[in-house]
Amino acid sequence: MTAILTFASVIGLATLLGWLIHWLTRRMRYTSSRVMLSVIAGVLALGIGLAAMLLTGLFIPALDDSMFGHRTSIKAEFFRDSSSSWKTEDIRVEVSIPGAVRVDSDAAVDFTVADITDVLPPGSYGAVLESSGAVEIRTTSPCRLVSQNANPGISSSASCQERLISGSGASHFRWFLRSTKPGESYLTVQWPPQIGETMGRKRQWIGHLRRNGELICKMVRSSSMASSIPFYESSGIPEIISAKEPTYRATDFEVDWVAQQFTLPIRFQTTLGVSAATYSNLSLLGAILSALLGGGWLWQVIAWLNSRKKGRASAAL
Repeated sequence: MTAILTFASVIGLATLLGWLIHWLTRRMRYTSSRVMLSVIAGVLALGIGLAAMLLTGLFIPALDDSMFGHRTSIKAEFFRDSSSSWKTEDIRVEVSIPGAVRVDSDAAVDFTVADITDVLPPGSYGAVLESSGAVEIRTTSPCRLVSQNANPGISSSASCQERLISGSGASHFRWFLRSTKPGESYLTVQWPPQIGETMGRKRQWIGHLRRNGELICKMVRSSSMASSIPFYESSGIPEIISAKEPTYRATDFEVDWVAQQFTLPIRFQTTLGVSAATYSNLSLLGAILSALLGGGWLWQVIAWLNSRKKGRASAAL
């Protein structure tokens, strides 16, 4: 565990420094010089040990860090024509993934296909999850579908749900991810082909996008010249995805109308291996022990105990 390794390294370096200080003080003539050197070394070891523990905790999260509970949800709501874009959507696809995952821990990726107005046909619906990195992917409902775009070295897994009768409802797909190494990968969720086939008909389909439930809009400035001083105001217009505007790219996700897929990044993170409270206690203990060990006091106590032992042995003789 990172926390234990850091603690052990700090104690080990402080012990080595203490041995060096003890070796130097044995060659000093005056007691005041030996005491001063030990105090200075102890304070220095205290600062170095505390800084090492705090910096490690700053760059590596604890097991209970809030970053591991955050999930990103991207939803695409599709309408059969532009005039109905403010009413109930006909088809909804949504993916939800965690932003960060602990190394060697399972993470769930959820994907939902909802047919609100009974436009999708019955049948077997399959969705494919791909990862750009070496990630183990498992699903609760595997099927034999193979991604058409899979490249050598890319991890992928297909999940299937059966729609026996036509009718409004939702199909849920879930995958579990695990990685043994820290790093970032890009996940691609490919939608069931029935969605593309339905949208490929002659109706004018458009879509709106939502991130964590919030409608994604672009700001447009409009001006008014009613007075002598021009007045400008900004208004939000929903971002549109359609056959004419097939791709929407943001800093942390992409929606591709043509490829019928979501793409999002996911980060696998090494942790301290302990909770934040436990690491705070370890940091305090490590700083105190560094000060005691770094000043050479341990070696002086050992030398004093050895001298007393020899004195008793001589007296016994």
